[in-house]
Amino acid sequence: MLLAPCRWKQRDIHEKREERNFKIARFEAQINCNNVLLPRITELTKTLKSEGSPSTLISVYNSFVDKIQTNPSPDCPPGNDPTKIEQTYDGMILSLLRQVGEKAKERVSAAGTTASDKEERLAKEIVVEMQMHVKHLGETIAKDSKELEGLYAEKKKHITSEDIHVGVESKVCLGLSPL
Repeated sequence: MLLAPCRWKQRDIHEKREERNFKIARFEAQINCNNVLLPRITELTKTLKSEGSPSTLISVYNSFVDKIQTNPSPDCPPGNDPTKIEQTYDGMILSLLRQVGEKAKERVSAAGTTASDKEERLAKEIVVEMQMHVKHLGETIAKDSKELEGLYAEKKKHITSEDIHVGVESKVCLGLSPL
């Protein structure tokens, strides 16, 4: 009669281990992807911020969007399909740029900005949105890294068959004569 609870407990342990390993893999992939995106987005934000006039900033922003749409890089996270732009790093940045542009336009419209101030306000909102995304992505990487460390610590608490490595016995002659 004790076999049933034992099997249930064994299955429960196995399921928890699999779930933890899945979470570890997911966090590792997410952190790696975000570590590629963060410097690109940061550089893009610096470039936009350094533009002198609002019209130049908007022109540079639009040229980034056009460049990615017409000639995207096939670079993508492992396991993604490089032929699908939405799965590439450039596709992810393009999605972000579109979100930023829409959010900036919404804020300009909601503010009731005059026609003469629209371009300046739009440029300012684009930079603010990009800076917010850079900050948010950095915070996400830090949070995910901390959670991943916790999962690794939990994994170390439990010895599993995955952790057992059988070494190969070596029969090296040390120059001793057999008895």
